[in-house]
Amino acid sequence: MQPSPTSTHERCLKRLFPSGVRVVMATQEIWSSSLHPDELPLMANAVPARRRAFAAGRACSRAALARLGVAAGSLLPDADRIPRWPAGAVGSISHTEDACAAAVAKSCEFLSLGLDLEARRWLPAEVERRVCTADELGESARLSEAKPWTTAIFGAKECFYKCYFPVVRRFLDFSDVHVALDPERSTFSATLVGDGLPGIDGQRSFEGRLVWTEDLVMCGISLARCT
Repeated sequence: MQPSPTSTHERCLKRLFPSGVRVVMATQEIWSSSLHPDELPLMANAVPARRRAFAAGRACSRAALARLGVAAGSLLPDADRIPRWPAGAVGSISHTEDACAAAVAKSCEFLSLGLDLEARRWLPAEVERRVCTADELGESARLSEAKPWTTAIFGAKECFYKCYFPVVRRFLDFSDVHVALDPERSTFSATLVGDGLPGIDGQRSFEGRLVWTEDLVMCGISLARCT
């Protein structure tokens, strides 16, 4: 029996994070989830696709939190529109048109998580120029043409932002972060550019992991708490 695409994706998802992080990839059942009653007003005027993705993201998060041993009801956004995770937990949610996932961990072990999923396709040239610096475009051009590396750079920047913002509460432009890909190790580094941007506990460069599937590029960053 062939494994389902969801189970294959979830195994790939686990490779993005250390063992203390729990992940869930949306199944067909999760994609059909209803919103928690407290979440309904948030999506009252949303188009069906947005409502469906929001519900799936929250359902993935609740399932991942359950694997962590944390009970969760509604996951409402805070004033900055990021989920208010239950006490004792941190997390990150990502979705494309066809895929959705969540990653969570205990806040006593991890300061923050970043997860991003992108469809495995080439970015339009005008989007590449907006997302990538000249150096990043040059580096991606030197890599194998078999993979859309600028999409990986985009995903890495999105992933880093999701990890960075909940801690620092500082908005970033694409040009504020330099991404260097390491295809041999399936990792990337995301480095803050410019002295005006605060680091996290003195750290300004962060390593993440990336995984390719047939239809997705997945990026993940975890910030462990210092012991």
